Amino acid sequence: MPDHRARQVVGIPDPAGSHLRRIREITGRGSADRPGSELHNRRRDVKYWDDAWGLVGGCTPCSPGCCSCWSAAAAHMRSHQKNQKIRTQYEGLTCLRNGIPTYNGTIRLFHDRLEAPKHHRIPTVYALWNDIFHQKVPGKFINEAWLVMRNCPDHIFLILTKRIGRALEWTRIAAAAKNWPIEEIWPDNVWIIPTVCNQDEANRILPLLFQIQAPNIGISLEPMLGPVDLTDITVHNEQGEWHFSALECDVPREDDTILKGNILGCVILGFETGPHARPGHPDWARKVRNDCAAAGVSLLFKQWGEWYPDSDLGQIKDTKRPG
Repeated sequence: MPDHRARQVVGIPDPAGSHLRRIREITGRGSADRPGSELHNRRRDVKYWDDAWGLVGGCTPCSPGCCSCWSAAAAHMRSHQKNQKIRTQYEGLTCLRNGIPTYNGTIRLFHDRLEAPKHHRIPTVYALWNDIFHQKVPGKFINEAWLVMRNCPDHIFLILTKRIGRALEWTRIAAAAKNWPIEEIWPDNVWIIPTVCNQDEANRILPLLFQIQAPNIGISLEPMLGPVDLTDITVHNEQGEWHFSALECDVPREDDTILKGNILGCVILGFETGPHARPGHPDWARKVRNDCAAAGVSLLFKQWGEWYPDSDLGQIKDTKRPG
């Protein structure tokens, strides 16, 4: 990658009829304006939620996408705050590995925040960032959070997770305990959104996501560290190799043991941020953009991160953005 500092940012042409909306617009909430004919040259994060519902502190790296985790960097910084109340929340959750702040596997539960959405009368889009499906989070705590979400239908909850296997396990246990069909466990105001960074993770995680059979499911390609083809997800099982599209149900219903009649309701895409950010390629974003537009699936392009396309040299190249 060249070290040349670009003077101009190049946009991604946005074809007519493409779907670029905030989550609240996807779910029929809010009045965000529909984007124009160009995908914005975003260098900074686009906020698609109103408030963070921080129930869990800490995490354990489990993916190549965790190497420069923005949440770990923020927690490490706050663990050195002069304000004792803030410092106490974050102390002991991180360590430095090769000079980079990293979560150390310590998990801290904030029981006092469970009831917060009940006291907020204004309809709100809540994001659950740190992973509520971490292996160290007790099932009872997930039960309590689920009950709050179910009893607050005016709010929308976005559950972002890297542990979709645990999410599926908890959903199956809940369905069995209540003797409910699995598709009735998650209410309409909850989105289950796993985060993936490359094709291998998409191939592994998406089949599990569809087994949850939640009414609202999406995927966050962030940080995007490699090309991802959502129209060609590969599954290997005892019956051989299967290929399917996560954007369109192209499998006959009688053979649909993976999608369960579902497709992704939204796609979030963003490149890596921070001083150790790894560059992506604009064609990766264009591919996802075009596939979502063709399938009519909503896409939110969040940001270029620390690198962005540059045409100064007469061709598209990834270039470190100006500081």
